Amino acid sequence: MIWPRSVYVHVPFCRKACHYCAFHFSTTRSSQARVLKAMVRELDLRLPDRGSVNRWPMETLYLGGGTPSLLEPEALTYLVNGLFEKFDVSSLQEFTLEANPEDVHPKNLELWKGLGVNRISLGVQSVDDRFLEAMNRAHDSRQSLEAMRLLASDWSGPWTADLIYAYPDQDPESLKKDLDTILSYQPGHFSAYQLTQEPRTVLHTRVQRGDVQMPEDDKALELMHLLYQWAESQGYRAYEISNFARNGCEAVHNSRYWSGQAYLGLGPSAHSFDGEETRSWNISHNLHYCRGIEAGAPEETLEVLTMVDRLNEFLMIRLRLDAGMPWDELTSRFGTDAKDRVRERLLTLSPSWFREEGFLGEAQPLRLSRSGRGLADYIASSLFDDIPDQTQGT
Repeated sequence: MIWPRSVYVHVPFCRKACHYCAFHFSTTRSSQARVLKAMVRELDLRLPDRGSVNRWPMETLYLGGGTPSLLEPEALTYLVNGLFEKFDVSSLQEFTLEANPEDVHPKNLELWKGLGVNRISLGVQSVDDRFLEAMNRAHDSRQSLEAMRLLASDWSGPWTADLIYAYPDQDPESLKKDLDTILSYQPGHFSAYQLTQEPRTVLHTRVQRGDVQMPEDDKALELMHLLYQWAESQGYRAYEISNFARNGCEAVHNSRYWSGQAYLGLGPSAHSFDGEETRSWNISHNLHYCRGIEAGAPEETLEVLTMVDRLNEFLMIRLRLDAGMPWDELTSRFGTDAKDRVRERLLTLSPSWFREEGFLGEAQPLRLSRSGRGLADYIASSLFDDIPDQTQGT
């Protein structure tokens, strides 16, 4: 087993239920102390004891959710200290905390910095109050502007802003306003996700009833192209389809996900991956999660990936990256036969969806063009393999 040096912690509490969100969370915080205690206890169950002298090394830590920034100082301190007691953090490169704008104020910034947080992920989503209200966000645009002002002036480390686009009734001018406003605060990084209607969300229900009209595909694609043009003009590179950074500001933790490295997930619904073939995830239920941890038997689901699963996931993720999919790595990991089958499928697709050097030859990675990025999921699925494992090269 490759022991993970990256840890994700899912804090499953929010002030309000955003209408588009399909992540596991609760707006009731009566179980908060019990859940946090179980999360620290989960470490004892996941990590064989190496003693205080030779603790497990950790290089990236990400507190997500949910809304970890809403934790009171005592609760957040308890959680972070519980993590640090088990890990050697001398080589910790990146410690990200997801924060909502309403939680960003000088006292919290001081607290987070004192706990070792060195990167803030700010959930702005939009500066259009109509959208924020319609999606039931807990903040308004005024709070977002103040939060970004504080991060730009008082926060010494890097920070990133989350943006949602292609929401109902959004036009290019509205997206330009969002981008212009957010980027005026000079974050080194920002993420932009197209709004999707996930099952079992309020947004999905409203769309199904006909109360909300999502943008047509061509309109969403137009907004995506605008996003890319605007980001590039401001010095941001789309190093992943939804993530934009200036040089040196790429997310270390997320990049490890995308490169297939091992990671450990803690908390209800959190996922883990051993870096080879086994993925697992905790139950998405606070009470059942706590009961399992307290009994010493976490309720989790295990999945062992077949060679075909691993190849298809490799294709899906690498084509989302600006660095693309290296042909030599595909061959070394999955064999020449698998590479030949991918190449055969590739030649049925439009060359305009790819950058020429990787499409025609194999000396350069296969990379999507800007037009191809709008069809990334379709393109990847068109290249998926379906050969039983026993015929795969290794």
